Amino acid sequence: MRTMRLLLVVLFIVPLIACGRTPPREGIVGTWEAGNQRVEIKADGTMVFTDRMKEQPSTGSYRFVDDNHVQVTFADSSTKEFKVSVSSGSLKVTRPDGTVFAKYSRVK
Repeated sequence: MRTMRLLLVVLFIVPLIACGRTPPREGIVGTWEAGNQRVEIKADGTMVFTDRMKEQPSTGSYRFVDDNHVQVTFADSSTKEFKVSVSSGSLKVTRPDGTVFAKYSRVK
């Protein structure tokens, strides 16, 4: 009986916990918004940043350094590395010092 309970927990509870998170490499592509910012992350490794307070969007590119970190190259050729996590329609971008850069919500 105890074995059956454990099996039920593994079969039903563990998948529910796991389904809330998506590996960043799989879930990062899309359009995201946070405040006045919108970022479109494309599967080809390019990005378009739009700030509603500015007229022109800026472009950049990204590449995964490992499963949870991306290196972003901005239009001015500067680069920064961020930790990213994707879950339940949100994208959290964290600086190397651990402070949160932005929490985006998926638009599409």
